[in-house]
Amino acid sequence: MLALSSIARKAQRIAALHQGVHEFLTTGPITPDEFAARLVLLATGRALPASLKFDALDRKVVASGEAHSLSERETALMQVLFEACGGFVTHDRLLERVWGSPDVDRQNLRVAINRLRKRIEPEPDMPRYLLAEPAIGYRIGRPQGDHI
Repeated sequence: MLALSSIARKAQRIAALHQGVHEFLTTGPITPDEFAARLVLLATGRALPASLKFDALDRKVVASGEAHSLSERETALMQVLFEACGGFVTHDRLLERVWGSPDVDRQNLRVAINRLRKRIEPEPDMPRYLLAEPAIGYRIGRPQGDHI
């Protein structure tokens, strides 16, 4: 599901994400071609980077051809993000699914994301795969320049 809005406050974006929206667009006019392309990305799962592979059974992630073993918690985190097919997952949903409660300190989530970034991102300080939406959540994204 894709949401379009000319103006959206944090609470509105969070509410939309909780209702199942995978992506929330607030960036001015959207052309029919761009809208169609985003729908294709969401429908096919091609919003996920081709160079990033995840295997929950073996608890591994492969980024740019390099395999990385994951802890149980990191595996659960990656599974939730991959299930979203490139859409954002709220902090609360990640905390609920991975730690068992949305009331867990969000610093736990930040630490886990940073650990994953250090292993799979070419430049962890400039993430291309594990992307954040400030005050909302995270998603697995396509590297810059990686088009349909």
